[in-house]
Amino acid sequence: MSKLKYKGYSIVLQEVPNEITLAINICGCPYKCKGCHSSYLWDNDGEELTEKDLKELLNKYSFALTCVCLMGGDWEIEELKRIK
Repeated sequence: MSKLKYKGYSIVLQEVPNEITLAINICGCPYKCKGCHSSYLWDNDGEELTEKDLKELLNKYSFALTCVCLMGGDWEIEELKRIK
């Protein structure tokens, strides 16, 4: 799998309308936009997101989820595409 790192996750209702979303917070953002609401994701100091981690999260919450979002990480497009 990828070498993406993450800093936690949440089950949210507001990110994607009409969906129950597992939002995984991908860290290491190089953009550091002024006013960013997730500046804690700027440093690349999270845990590696492994296939095992992802499967465990999906199994744990599969009864409720309708959507999965990898929040952030847009500078690692190829790594994000590898996650299926």
